[in-house]
Amino acid sequence: MMPRTLSKIGHAAQDLKEAITKVTAEETAALRNGKQGSGGLITSLVRAMDHTSERGVLSHEEILGNIFMINFAGLDTTANVLAFMIMRLAGEPDIQDWLHEEIITVTQGRPVEDWDYVLFPRFKRCFAVFLETLRLYPPVTGLPKMTSSGVHTVQVGERLITIPPGTDVFPMLLGIQTDPRYWADPFVWKPSRWILRSGASEASKGLDGETLFVPQGGTFFPWSEGPQNCLGKKVSQVEGVAVLASLVSTYLIRAKPDPGENEDDIRKRIEDCCDDNNFSVLLEMNNPAKVRLECVER
Repeated sequence: MMPRTLSKIGHAAQDLKEAITKVTAEETAALRNGKQGSGGLITSLVRAMDHTSERGVLSHEEILGNIFMINFAGLDTTANVLAFMIMRLAGEPDIQDWLHEEIITVTQGRPVEDWDYVLFPRFKRCFAVFLETLRLYPPVTGLPKMTSSGVHTVQVGERLITIPPGTDVFPMLLGIQTDPRYWADPFVWKPSRWILRSGASEASKGLDGETLFVPQGGTFFPWSEGPQNCLGKKVSQVEGVAVLASLVSTYLIRAKPDPGENEDDIRKRIEDCCDDNNFSVLLEMNNPAKVRLECVER
């Protein structure tokens, strides 16, 4: 007899394969009928499988493998971000209320199972919490890059450093994303920094008057930048916002207090727990069990 947990994993793998096969079949049919398809990554992969073209280079199995890896890349890293995000929210009930206000307004109080994908771009506050968590706790803290064919010079203090073409470099996200030249109070977890108001009129005071802050280029790049950025970027964004919005719409996340603790003590313990981290495969907390969480239905 197979253990129940392994059986669930097997069923999940089969369901995922069937879903990917269905999507690729739909894209293949669209292209054969002269349509453009969805225009996304799967369309490009299916074109690479087109045996009628000289450019056809991928087998069906290779396409399934590529799509699986893209989904996996967006899942594992996003799970780590969610762990930090939920932990920090547990110490900030005011921010949870701020999110809940947006969620109720956008969804008009509809249950989660009735939500539609078109709602997600309107969850700006939820996305702000996701981005702020990525700023302080990026799952990947450094990105391997290589300089282009030209010679580059970098001013470091009083020194002018020359970097030859084809040099391996490792931009460190935590350094640039906490640089006080670009981020006020850089080590404070402050999701509201990502929300801007379009004006002072009455019409701009509601959610429709809020826009997302766009950082200066090269100061925030958890998914990397340029033509070779993370393929799982959109997947992770949708997953992060979906989990956060569905959770906060129904529950208040709290940390169970230790004897004698007040709210400030709890917040400090949560902050210390998140900041006590290390990088193995991804950035992770050393001892998340130090803070016990509970979800209380609203």
